[in-house]
Amino acid sequence: MTCPPLYFYDITPEQWTAAKAEVATKYGIEITADVGEASKDGITIGWNYDGKNVSIQCVGNVFFVPCDFINAEIDAAVKAGLKS
Repeated sequence: MTCPPLYFYDITPEQWTAAKAEVATKYGIEITADVGEASKDGITIGWNYDGKNVSIQCVGNVFFVPCDFINAEIDAAVKAGLKS
């Protein structure tokens, strides 16, 4: 199942680096490039950072994990990274 994308605007490269680290620490999903996909435990996320804005989307998940939960977790992890 594909979930609605999340958007984050006016993100500096330093903030993007911190957000990627937060997602990796909290969920074990390594974001290694500015554009890509990664999977862990049946959940696949895709992302695109254009140097200013980020979109992140769950593009595949197991049926028992709803999009609302996944998006809330991704949103919280990215925002925590952006604040650091």
